[in-house]
Amino acid sequence: MRSKRLKTCLVVITVVAIAILSYQLKTGEIDDNGTNILGPSGNVVLNTGFPKKPATLPIYEVLHEYYREIGRPTVVDGDWTPSKEEALLIAQGYLEANGLLIEHPEQNETTRSNIIQDVILKSISYYNRTVMMMDGQVVKREIMGIQICYKRTIGNLAVVGPGDEIELLIGRNKEVLYYSATWRTIREIGKIEIIDAEKAFENLISGKNLIGETELSMGKENIRIDNISLGYYAFGAGVKQEFYKPVWIFYGKANNRDTYFAVAAYE
Repeated sequence: MRSKRLKTCLVVITVVAIAILSYQLKTGEIDDNGTNILGPSGNVVLNTGFPKKPATLPIYEVLHEYYREIGRPTVVDGDWTPSKEEALLIAQGYLEANGLLIEHPEQNETTRSNIIQDVILKSISYYNRTVMMMDGQVVKREIMGIQICYKRTIGNLAVVGPGDEIELLIGRNKEVLYYSATWRTIREIGKIEIIDAEKAFENLISGKNLIGETELSMGKENIRIDNISLGYYAFGAGVKQEFYKPVWIFYGKANNRDTYFAVAAYE
């Protein structure tokens, strides 16, 4: 009799535990340690709630891909002590002066693209020259320039992936030593229904509908998700991409390194 009661008690506890986990996943109410889930993709800790979704988002057709590379990453001596604020002004002036002209297939003329209008600053960092001994000891580390990277936004949504990116290296002579850009001209062609973030999270756990490089990076990893938002994914230069479709972007860490996973936001 006592054994039957114990079994019944264990069943009730198990059902309650499953119900609590299900409630947390549906409402996004998570304790300080997050919701820990073990799936085919690895050990996933959900450390944030699920955002609300719009009913639909635009789909964009790619009209033209632009790629250009000028100069090379190098070091040039000069008298200027690199300043991030001044470097940003130099970069902006360079982009505007060179126009970043793209020939639109639907037009018979070359016009200024919208690159300047829909970029955001991704990162700005110092470009160092390091002198080392044979044993690996650092003798001297000197700032030789500033590296600036821009990414794209579409309709105020972030674009992740290796594409749609502009990089500039500004040397100590106050000149742009290296410039590269990969960009696609796009136009809206319709709308697509958006799935819930919960559904996309289930796909992430099971390794389904992953977009781009995340297809290669998913494995038996310890993953922590800290933020979830909608956006788009841009493949790298030379990779044929016909459309931009919405993705749910799961930002966080995988094996203690910053990363993100892009999952299709549509069925």
